[in-house]
Amino acid sequence: MFLPSSTYRIQTSAEFTLKQIQEIIDYLEALGISTIYSAPFFQATEGSTHGYDVVDPHKIGESIGDHQTFVALAADLKKRGMSWLQDIVPNHMAFTPVNPWIRSILELGEHSPYYRFFDINWLSDQPEYFGKVMTPFLGSPLEDVLSQHQLQLVFNAQGFNLAYFDNLYPLNVQSYVRLLSYYHQHLEDQANQQVLQEYTALLADLEKWNQQQQQDAAATWQAQKKQLQTLAEKYEAIKDTLSHIVEQTNRDAKALENLLHAQNFKLTYWKDTESAINYRRFFTVNDLICLNAQEQEVFEVYHQYIKKLVDEELVQGLRVDHVDGLFDPTQYLQSLRKLAGKDTYLIVEKILEAEEHMPGHWPIQGSSGYEFLAQVNQLYTDTTGEDAFNKLYKEVTTTLPDYEEMVFQNKLFILLNRMHGELNNLLSLLKKLEIIPYEDTTEDEDEAKMKEALAYLLAAFPVYRIYSNSYPFSDEDMQVIAEAFKLAESKGKGLGQYFERLHEVFNGVADRGDEKNDDRLYFVMRCQQFTGPLAAKGVEDTTFYVYNRLISRNEVGDTAGLFGISADAFHEKMANRQHGSLNASSTHDTKRGEDARMRINVLSEIPDEWQKNYQQWQQINQQFLTHGAGKVAPDDNDQYFLYQTIVGTYPLHKSPKADDYTARVKDYMLKVLRESKRNTSWSQHKRVV
Repeated sequence: MFLPSSTYRIQTSAEFTLKQIQEIIDYLEALGISTIYSAPFFQATEGSTHGYDVVDPHKIGESIGDHQTFVALAADLKKRGMSWLQDIVPNHMAFTPVNPWIRSILELGEHSPYYRFFDINWLSDQPEYFGKVMTPFLGSPLEDVLSQHQLQLVFNAQGFNLAYFDNLYPLNVQSYVRLLSYYHQHLEDQANQQVLQEYTALLADLEKWNQQQQQDAAATWQAQKKQLQTLAEKYEAIKDTLSHIVEQTNRDAKALENLLHAQNFKLTYWKDTESAINYRRFFTVNDLICLNAQEQEVFEVYHQYIKKLVDEELVQGLRVDHVDGLFDPTQYLQSLRKLAGKDTYLIVEKILEAEEHMPGHWPIQGSSGYEFLAQVNQLYTDTTGEDAFNKLYKEVTTTLPDYEEMVFQNKLFILLNRMHGELNNLLSLLKKLEIIPYEDTTEDEDEAKMKEALAYLLAAFPVYRIYSNSYPFSDEDMQVIAEAFKLAESKGKGLGQYFERLHEVFNGVADRGDEKNDDRLYFVMRCQQFTGPLAAKGVEDTTFYVYNRLISRNEVGDTAGLFGISADAFHEKMANRQHGSLNASSTHDTKRGEDARMRINVLSEIPDEWQKNYQQWQQINQQFLTHGAGKVAPDDNDQYFLYQTIVGTYPLHKSPKADDYTARVKDYMLKVLRESKRNTSWSQHKRVV
């Protein structure tokens, strides 16, 4: 098996193509790079700068290159003894009609070959979403969108679509029948018998969709849409009728609304997902919809091109993005190992907590190295400065924050305010297990208390997730579950009987009949798909902007509650690290580069000098603070973050003016304040369509 000795990560995009990579191969070889580590280079949404919003996993992005260009590039690397490590994204795809799989679902519904590919609850308990997928991309509530005429029916080369600015949502087959039938009289008034016969024959074929399932639905549908286009091009009367359909529908607000309600999707305001949702998304990103990668058909179809790249020896390694989002990471990695073969280098993106270890039974070489970044960061934080920093930060915040308590509260906030829809979905699954003790109060009150207990438990998980996929659960996983219950029960006073019932579900043993055991295991594994996003959003995207003791430690993969480690502890960790993981000191997820972190880490060595300067700067800038509603902005905690940021980023190579430094810091601090969610947030600001 090949093992990379040194990797160079490349962000492919329209701005940096395969041909441009070819131009720097000489440089990379001279630098001693053994392996190019590429961001996802599959077809993504137009203008994507990162590649994680894949719309077609079966080809290289058109703006990046093509297969033959990559073949030539791989051949050049092979001659030089170099290799290629490819990042893949099996957890999610872009939720957009530009994605052909999504478009097929929106048009064909249950007849689409991709109907079960995505993690969508088609049998939602909420009547308005039953048989539909929530499509939360409106910039304001639907009634406002309709009253402002922002939603319009259009007919183009792709057929009938509902247009919302640049977004085109395709009508389903049944709507074609409805529209073409309703306006049949308009055609009769101006068309000859030949035209009517061809139009009527197509309409009759479309009506069959309501009578029986098509054997080859996708191909049949494309042929019928093409036939309609051909008729419109061939006969002026049909072209005029289609234009008339569009015009009349757009004039009638009620007709347009009824047409919308008849679709396989339900267009909603983007903020609605904070309280209700019937599909799984990546974290809280509405336009990234998750796949059912645990299904064999989905796995095989999604990985077709990836398998081709491996089989043709064009790539020598695969990096799996967000492995914790998968329903069953162990099963997935076993399938991927089988697909890729024993000699392919496999690593996963995995956030490990301070003393957490990668599951030893996974058939992989290791991780992409976030924990190494954390360990180096800890090494360069002087532990002797901890007491001084605690004392100073206590003065800044009045009371020294308890890091673990802050993490718990922020995870709970995300669950209740940004992922409440996901919590409701888990409660629906829990209700089917028939464990809620309907005894002391009304049914609604009992369910509310069970949901509260479940929320505390999910927020209390000390790691991203557990991985047991069969009974009995591993000792390590049971230890994690015990720790989560201990914290949850300390927070959820008065919920004892509800926690007792949850203990029955999370007991890790098969102590019921087969069906009940399977249902309970499914529920536990489902929960684990959301404890990870809670950690990511609650810690990395919230706590890391609030707990500002030393912000160089507020890094993806690191733990801000730990101030640093000794050199001996670092060497011990390195001795245990002699396996196949990457060692990354910076990644595409890091919030600061190595240079900024190193500068801020130096402050841990000079706490007295840092305190003196901080207090001096704070005094100087009192005149620039904004006062209102009994508050001061920015407050002391935000100022403390800002001054550390300036220490870490102030340009020494050129003047701040030439570096546009003031504007860049201003934009960054706007992000910081919104991410912290203390006085403002992204959710409070209107989404740009």
